[in-house]
Amino acid sequence: MAIFLTLLAIYIVAMIYLGYRGSKKAKSVAGYATSNGDVGPVFTAITFAACFASAGTFLGVAGQGFAYGITNVWFWASQWAPCAIILAIVVRRYRKMSMGFKSVTVADWIAERYQSQGLRVFLALVSMLQILYVASQLVGVGIIMEQMIPAISYEMGVIISAVVIIIYICMGGSYAHIYTNVAQGAMMVLVGIIIALTGFFLFGNIFTEVPARLAEIDPNLAAPLNPTNTGYPHWIHVVGLFAAHFWWALNPQLINKATYLKTDRDIKKFIILTALFMFLMSGVVLAGSYTRILLPEGLGETIPNMDNAVPWFVEQVYPLFMSAVFLVVIVAAMMSTVDGILLYMSSVLGSTMYKDILIRKKIASGEISMEKADKNAMRIMQWSVVIIGIIAAPMAFSRPENVTNMLWTAAGTIMSAVAGPVCIGLYSKRTSKAAAVLGSVGGCAIYSVLFFGGIIPSVYLCCGIGGLASVLLTLVGTYIFKPMDKEFADKVFSHLELKGSDEE
Repeated sequence: MAIFLTLLAIYIVAMIYLGYRGSKKAKSVAGYATSNGDVGPVFTAITFAACFASAGTFLGVAGQGFAYGITNVWFWASQWAPCAIILAIVVRRYRKMSMGFKSVTVADWIAERYQSQGLRVFLALVSMLQILYVASQLVGVGIIMEQMIPAISYEMGVIISAVVIIIYICMGGSYAHIYTNVAQGAMMVLVGIIIALTGFFLFGNIFTEVPARLAEIDPNLAAPLNPTNTGYPHWIHVVGLFAAHFWWALNPQLINKATYLKTDRDIKKFIILTALFMFLMSGVVLAGSYTRILLPEGLGETIPNMDNAVPWFVEQVYPLFMSAVFLVVIVAAMMSTVDGILLYMSSVLGSTMYKDILIRKKIASGEISMEKADKNAMRIMQWSVVIIGIIAAPMAFSRPENVTNMLWTAAGTIMSAVAGPVCIGLYSKRTSKAAAVLGSVGGCAIYSVLFFGGIIPSVYLCCGIGGLASVLLTLVGTYIFKPMDKEFADKVFSHLELKGSDEE
């Protein structure tokens, strides 16, 4: 416990210091939210990957492996490959248009692309559901704290993590987010590799021995699909899982990182490195199957909740100092996602809602100067981080059965709302506001009806269908509604010809 406490204290101090470093650069709304587009591909890629691989991967997905066996490898495979594909499709164009629009959030991007304040308001409101995503990550930190420090309750662990993140994001915004995520992401890559390789030392050839040992416990644990796994029990659910991760990269707090890049020349390297980092980080999911071999009885008194599987494995297998390091890294994995979501939500409140919705007309008329608007927006963004953290922490007190399901529930709404307007709007000049509204509202509604209505119990399949519906509805709307005004469409797509971002 003492070693874990010491390392945790060092980690917290380091994160706050990096937040202070970030505060030296985050002097404007653009700098606070998107770092002024001056970050290289390596840092951007590891920041993206660290936000992607969160408590959901390091605790939730790995925990599913403990409960359901090797079937959770589908989750690992579906993360990095679909993400790389969708990034290759959208990043270059999204970044170019974002520079032209000077948009801070995805809600702003879509509103400017389609000249729709209604969509700006709708997407800003839907973005607020991401508070459940924040809460899900705080759940993970609470679990680690409770397990490692008996004197600290689960609830106190949640509060401590929320306070630390609030402090460094308030200070440095996107720069603090990048600096801390680079450090966190590097540790996550290392831990993912080590945990994956540990299986070779414990069991021999993991490709043959792990399935064989799991089959001795329960044949379903070694099967490609486990019918008891409600998330993806059949092939159609696995297809849905791949589709869901295809849209997952369009999550606003993720796709917005494309705007961090310095030049278009960085994009290819960014995509390749992002996929690589995600692949390596997610090696941690193998710990779930390893844990089940060591504890054949499964869920029970020793491991009452599947999210506790990895912490138990780390404590049992590695030396005391090494296990403490690994658990601090898992805490870092969760914090790296929380800070990204907090940053995006605060940007929505300060830039999108306040600056671009509430006082947009006053800025245009000169009643409020741009300088004053920026200062007010910065204050709102910083205080929003505090308020969102205060609201999310109590929500995390009610521990879910599996943290992965909780965060996907929140993310599904926004993914289904933005998939169509972004993907189709990047390539079609014809797509109008009406088509975007149909795709955004329709996709979000279909996801919500399917999942919250209990029609399809798998949140992953619902997300895959919701995103696909958004794209198809936008595409249909492109041809049944009046096309976008040609002059305006030409202006929008002229942003793709921007040259400045290619210069070094």
